[in-house]
Amino acid sequence: MILSPAQFGFRQKLSTEHAMLKLSDFLKKNRDSGLSSIVVSVDLKKAFDSVPRELLLHKLKVKYFISDFWIRFFYQIGNNT
Repeated sequence: MILSPAQFGFRQKLSTEHAMLKLSDFLKKNRDSGLSSIVVSVDLKKAFDSVPRELLLHKLKVKYFISDFWIRFFYQIGNNT
């Protein structure tokens, strides 16, 4: 399996700190260039443990208008944990 250079998890000599430094550098470069940035952080490791997955995904779709693509994506992640 070929890992993306942007992936820090499950790779030797790369840590959460490295990911945060890369993100920080990216945000600073955008700011210095007059660009806006948005960061969305989702912890999916335990996302489905406390709420029934189908209920959560239904609510995301109906209440927050999350597309079918993302609903399938989150469903697959839940099945792979």
